[in-house]
Amino acid sequence: MAIRKANIKDLGKLKQLFRDSILNSGKEHYSQAQLKVWSDRADVSSRWLGLIKEQYTILLEVENEVMGFASLKGEDYFDFLYVSQHQQGKGYAKQLYRAILAEAKKRGATKIYSDVSYMAKPFFLAQGFAVLKENENQLGEEILINFRVEKVL
Repeated sequence: MAIRKANIKDLGKLKQLFRDSILNSGKEHYSQAQLKVWSDRADVSSRWLGLIKEQYTILLEVENEVMGFASLKGEDYFDFLYVSQHQQGKGYAKQLYRAILAEAKKRGATKIYSDVSYMAKPFFLAQGFAVLKENENQLGEEILINFRVEKVL
C-alpha cells in the first residue's frame, strides 16, 4: 500500500472511483436522480483539472490499484475523500484523512472543515468533527443535502 500525490494521468481512475462510489454507496440516503446528477459531476473537466492543479490531492494504491483519494484546498478545506465501495471498512479513509490532516497542519491550519454527505458524516464525526449546519445544494433540478463539519486542530 502506498499514498502518493495524484497527477493528471490519474484523472480517469479518480473520476471512475468518484462515480462508482457515489452510485453504489449513496442509495440509502439519496434518490436515483440525485445520485445521477451528483455522479455526473465527474464530467465537469474544469473541476477535475483544478483538483490536480490547484489542490493537494493524494491517492492510496494497493498493488497499483487506486483504492481511494482525498484533497485539501488551501490550508484548511478538506474537499474530496472517496474510497472504492469495494474497499470500505479497511481503514483506507482513515489513512487518507491522516495524510490530509498532516498537510493542513504543515500549512498552518488551526481548524479544518468540509462539506460531507450523509455517507461520510459518521466517519467525520468519529474523527472529532462537529456539524455546524445542514446545506441544501441545487444540482440541476435536484437538491442534495450535505453537512458543513469542522474540527479545531
